[in-house]
Amino acid sequence: MFTQLAQNVVSSRHSSIDQKLCRWLLERLDRSLGSELKATQENIANLLGVRRESITASAAKLQAEGAIQCRRGVIEVLDRSILEGNAGACYFAPRLAMQE
Repeated sequence: MFTQLAQNVVSSRHSSIDQKLCRWLLERLDRSLGSELKATQENIANLLGVRRESITASAAKLQAEGAIQCRRGVIEVLDRSILEGNAGACYFAPRLAMQE
C-alpha cells in the first residue's frame, strides 16, 4: 500500500489527465465486484485535482475508443485492456513490486 501511495504521488506530477483517469478507473475497478463504478465526473475531477471539463474530455475519448460507457453518475468499463494500455507504467509498478 505504501508503494502504491508513493507511486501515485510521483505519477500525479508526470502523467497526463488521460493517464490519471485510466489509472483511477482501474484502481477502483480492482476494488469493485462488477464493471460499473458509481462516480460523477465532478467527483473524479476533485479527487484528481483537475478541472471537470478535462475529465469530461478524457472520458469522451475513452468512450469513443469503446473502453467505457458514461451515464449520469455511473461509468461502466467495457474494455479493461484499453484502460490498461492508456494508464501507463505507473499503474503496473506497485503490482510488480508486490510480486518480487
